[in-house]
Amino acid sequence: MRFVFLSLMWSCAVAQILPVDPNTPDVSCELMTNLTFCDGIGYTMASYPNFRMQTNQGEANTELKQFIILVNSGCSNAIVHYLCSVYAPYCQSNYRKIPPCANLCVYVRNSCAPRLQQYGISWPPQLACESWPAFGAVCFGPSTEGLSNLTIPRNPLFTLPNTTSVPVTSTVRPTSSPSATNSSYMIQCPSDMTINKKDQYKDYKDYKFGDVGDCAVPCSGKTPYFGGSNQTSAPAFILVFAITCLLFTFFTVATYLIDRRRFHYPERPIIFLSGCYLFISIAYIVGAVSKLTNGSFACDRDAEDSATVGWGSDKEGAVFQRQPGPFADVYKQASCIILFLLVYYPHMAAAVWWVMLTFTWFLAAFLKWGEEAVERFWVLYHIVAWSVPAIQVIIVLALKLVDGDQLAGLCYVGNQNVVALGTLVFLPLLVYLVIGVVFWLIGFVSLISIREQLSRDPPKARKLCRLVMRVGVYAACYTLPNVVFLLLLVYEIVERRKWESAVIHLNQTTPMPNFPAFLLKYLMIFTVGIGSTSWIMTQKTFAAWHKFFISCCCRRAAKKDYEPSKSQTAV
Repeated sequence: MRFVFLSLMWSCAVAQILPVDPNTPDVSCELMTNLTFCDGIGYTMASYPNFRMQTNQGEANTELKQFIILVNSGCSNAIVHYLCSVYAPYCQSNYRKIPPCANLCVYVRNSCAPRLQQYGISWPPQLACESWPAFGAVCFGPSTEGLSNLTIPRNPLFTLPNTTSVPVTSTVRPTSSPSATNSSYMIQCPSDMTINKKDQYKDYKDYKFGDVGDCAVPCSGKTPYFGGSNQTSAPAFILVFAITCLLFTFFTVATYLIDRRRFHYPERPIIFLSGCYLFISIAYIVGAVSKLTNGSFACDRDAEDSATVGWGSDKEGAVFQRQPGPFADVYKQASCIILFLLVYYPHMAAAVWWVMLTFTWFLAAFLKWGEEAVERFWVLYHIVAWSVPAIQVIIVLALKLVDGDQLAGLCYVGNQNVVALGTLVFLPLLVYLVIGVVFWLIGFVSLISIREQLSRDPPKARKLCRLVMRVGVYAACYTLPNVVFLLLLVYEIVERRKWESAVIHLNQTTPMPNFPAFLLKYLMIFTVGIGSTSWIMTQKTFAAWHKFFISCCCRRAAKKDYEPSKSQTAV
């Protein structure tokens, strides 16, 4: 036994020559295929060069095997975890070369150093604990209370009877709870998302990300599942389609303004619905431009006394996780609330106007109400369409659930709160859509039955057939994008906690969000606004615009013809 410990002492002496450099550039994250010592440790990706400046797994594995004697001595239940975190640092694509936590090192050293001293061997300098970060930073290892729960993984190299029968999983749990099991390695909020709070700034109190306190998305939005390139491409994508939606909806509203007598109920709600998406597109344009110019309204970047996210020179503000309070920058606070109102209120109002549209179609087609009878209750339609969304807005503001959208650069609700997204966005839109579809189906079936009755009158039948086609096309332009939008919301609601947990836990087995799916979500919003123009794309619309331009030109010509000359004015 003494001989093997002397051999261990020789390996430690040789290892002292090699420096420990935790800041090595060009670190790669590679699959552990030649590290038999770390089999069953709980993760499969390691960083190289490691903290021993070894550039390949074979070299590290050779040196690790010299510690088998120490492992089999049973000096510590966590020695394998510590050794592997030094010689095969855990990593994933977004986090490279994660060091062991200092408390893990101290725990192993306090247990194993006395065993080495029995044979005249001091604790190896390459395993010194002073260079490792304390638990709470981004590091590998459980809390002090959870260290006793670790056990040596099952490995043919180890002969201890208390090795684990099941390999330890790679879950990294960001908590210091003593109830953590031996399958949990605990890591706190990533350093680039950690909030550095100032005492006087109360708005960041209780900010969480993945259930980890003092953790938030930075203003740049560079979370591990939304990289830097996505932060530029997303607002550019939104800007292009928001401008397109603005042009289409403006054309629809302008067509109504130049020919108001043409649009009666039940088709007039289409104009109001299009007007709602006009304001939505304006808000998204403002948000996208602010995001592209590094002045996102979704976060408090410029407040002097604001909390910051990150460390060192990379500190920046955090994306609002809830409604900015009185301690936030006044300009940012007002901008966030205004943009929220410009998006959420019209979005919900447009959904209610869809109900009003299909309801009036139901009255006209199924109950056979005349145009005047349907239009008689226009005041009631407006009261319902504008007051119901207003109540929703009041609820959101009262509960302070306004938060920042890191991709669009504006404020909405549910971007940071899954419950709010489900109850205040998904559920109302689903209810409005279903109610509208029911009314539309009843009315549509009635129109088809009327068409069959008019088969003996070809002119009227053709006119009604065109109406049925227009109703069907518009309904498709509204319902299909909204169905896709709701499905994407379900995808986000179900998966978001997993994404956040994967970021905090550094769990590379959990799939990150599909970035094109998020872009598709924004596209579906604008598609509804663009699709509303389908209703007015008729010969009457082009005739109305032709008449409008002719009247403008004639008005200018008439004004020019009847303008008195200077000589006449002098007389």
